[in-house]
Amino acid sequence: MTQDIIYTIVIYDTGYHIQSSSMTQDIIYTIVIYDTGYHIQSSSMTQDIIYTIVIYDTGYHIPSSSMTQDIIYTIVIYDTGYYIPSSSMTQDIIYTIVIYDTGYHIPSSSMTQDIIYTIVIYDTGYYIPSSSMTQDIIYTIVIYDTGYHIPLSSMTQDIIYNLHL
Repeated sequence: MTQDIIYTIVIYDTGYHIQSSSMTQDIIYTIVIYDTGYHIQSSSMTQDIIYTIVIYDTGYHIPSSSMTQDIIYTIVIYDTGYYIPSSSMTQDIIYTIVIYDTGYHIPSSSMTQDIIYTIVIYDTGYYIPSSSMTQDIIYTIVIYDTGYHIPLSSMTQDIIYNLHL
């Protein structure tokens, strides 16, 4: 698959947190990826797909006394090589996403690490018919703390982002 498929992703705080010794909270988000209806047809889904996503602050914050500034991340989504090939796209396709700090910060006094997350995208089995594609595939993504950190300066609180791919 070498052609463009454009998705709109909403990342929102699930309210589920795991305490971590390296940050105030490991924040877990749920992302819904859904088909925007824009496609360039491809005969195969067995090739590598590489996306770059910018996550930016929507301006909506869960109140915090320690952080009110915008944090910008870049995500690279790339094909993990795991497939159950199908022309109908009904089977699971698993991607790995790496979120890493773009270098844009407004420093926070209570957090000194940029967090790198790994995301697993997997097929939820929920589909909406589309005239331009066999199926519009809706994925659920769980973002979780990998435990790998690069020392810098970043955020400490829950932020809800909009993501455009």
